[in-house]
Amino acid sequence: MERSHLRSQHHRRRPPSPCPHRGPLSAIAGWSRRCLASGLVPLLVLLPTAAALAAGCGYAGRGVTTTDSGIPGTTGAAVTHPTGADDLVFRVEVGGGLVPQEALFTNMPYLSIYGDGRVITPGPVIEIYPPPALPSLQVAKLSEEGLQKLLTAAAAVGLLEEGVDYGRPAVADGSTTTFTLAAEGRTVKTAVYFLDYENQDDQALTEPQKRRRQALLDFQSRLGDLRGWMGGALGPETSYEVRALAVLILPGDPTQKDPSGLERRVLEWPLADLGSLGEPYLQGKRAVLTGGDLAALRPLLLQADTLTLWKSGAGYYTLLLRPLLPDEAKG
Repeated sequence: MERSHLRSQHHRRRPPSPCPHRGPLSAIAGWSRRCLASGLVPLLVLLPTAAALAAGCGYAGRGVTTTDSGIPGTTGAAVTHPTGADDLVFRVEVGGGLVPQEALFTNMPYLSIYGDGRVITPGPVIEIYPPPALPSLQVAKLSEEGLQKLLTAAAAVGLLEEGVDYGRPAVADGSTTTFTLAAEGRTVKTAVYFLDYENQDDQALTEPQKRRRQALLDFQSRLGDLRGWMGGALGPETSYEVRALAVLILPGDPTQKDPSGLERRVLEWPLADLGSLGEPYLQGKRAVLTGGDLAALRPLLLQADTLTLWKSGAGYYTLLLRPLLPDEAKG
């Protein structure tokens, strides 16, 4: 309630977005370039080819869970996966295309599942402008039975296979959908360029390539209604508390007006001087905040939006914020 009061005089309702993405576990099949341009879907993976990529990243020595599967790509007797709380088991992310710097840095993977069953997704998109500076995330718990159901389905559509030919549609500046799957002692990344229902009419693709793409799209549709697919195996969603935050520090200009006409709020930066913080990254500097620093900043983040200027020393700065997920934070 306090946050709504703070923001009520400073924001305008944002026009409806052309992108269908609306909150956690919403339908993701048929993501398109218009979603990428709107900045409402994850844009972290920038892979230019349509080839499936295999990463030889095993997880020997970690705990694994097994059940009978009989799915090609597994041992036939069991599907194994890491069980560490911060060990990534499955992820879907979208990247590429013509997108601004802000989208490259701030957008999150659409779906991340960890060894303890946590499912982390972007939170609902708030229809105001400017939006909050800190993206919201939600977390739910998937039972082992549900996780095994998902792993079995992922293996069945070929996400544990290497070198699968998905072809390349005749589309310029399209997005790339990347699936990451850690199972059977290895981690496999499968990157598919412009995965979309339009693929069925694309003459640049062969019939086998179209069938493989359709199988992935059908699997994506299940992920888009994960609660409907998993039923009681998926627990309730709650807000995910960020424990590590990446910050992109850019020069700010207090004299520059936003085209919307809204006044830019100025907040005092409570930590070390932004002028000397971080390492060079993109067109600014990148720093990671954790522990006491993040705790000290958190109250101000409730007031900040994407137009906020931060005053530090004699300078003004614009900050882009990107929560780090458990597997990213531990690295």
